[in-house]
Amino acid sequence: MQTQRIWPQVIALVALTAITVAAPPAKGFMNPDLARILLWHLPCALLSTIFLFMSAVWGFRAIASPTSDNDARLAASLDLTTALAILTLLTGSVFSRVQWGAWWSWDPRQTSYLFVALILLGGMALRSGLDEPVKRAKASAGYTLVMLVPIAFLTFVYPRLPQVQSLHPSDTIQQGSLDNPYRIGVLCGMLAIGFVATCLWRLRVRALELELQ
Repeated sequence: MQTQRIWPQVIALVALTAITVAAPPAKGFMNPDLARILLWHLPCALLSTIFLFMSAVWGFRAIASPTSDNDARLAASLDLTTALAILTLLTGSVFSRVQWGAWWSWDPRQTSYLFVALILLGGMALRSGLDEPVKRAKASAGYTLVMLVPIAFLTFVYPRLPQVQSLHPSDTIQQGSLDNPYRIGVLCGMLAIGFVATCLWRLRVRALELELQ
């Protein structure tokens, strides 16, 4: 990435940092002052889901039309999904520490998302373990489509089962309990982190296209 092209991404992240610092204490949390991590945690979680479905789309296209371009876009989408999932886990650990007193509380939602990250890392390991381009592209595309089922279950279904008791404020957004500054902050986080992630995705695609030529 050329130096002059880095500035928009840096400005976006600095702006989000400023919004995070300026956000008022969040009501309804054990530590309202430190709930600001939500402005990073929620966007990373939501964007990882978006990139996951992007990966599935490119996985389908890679199977229907096995070209190096489709494979590059699939691989880049999988990379960004994994990176955002790891950031979700890290920011979630910070939230757990400041709200529940431990970096890792074995909360069902934390644990299920850990499995999501491991499944994604498994896809990257599978890809890196295959040297033959055609075989690697087919295996990666197939794995991406198959993993969509367990990840969707772990993300959307399991945490909401009646018998699953979680400390995680899963219904914070759905019930509209976030204050307006936090709603705006989460939207700004989506825009800022999404902008940076999209730029990284494009750079990764270009690098992979050159590598696969």
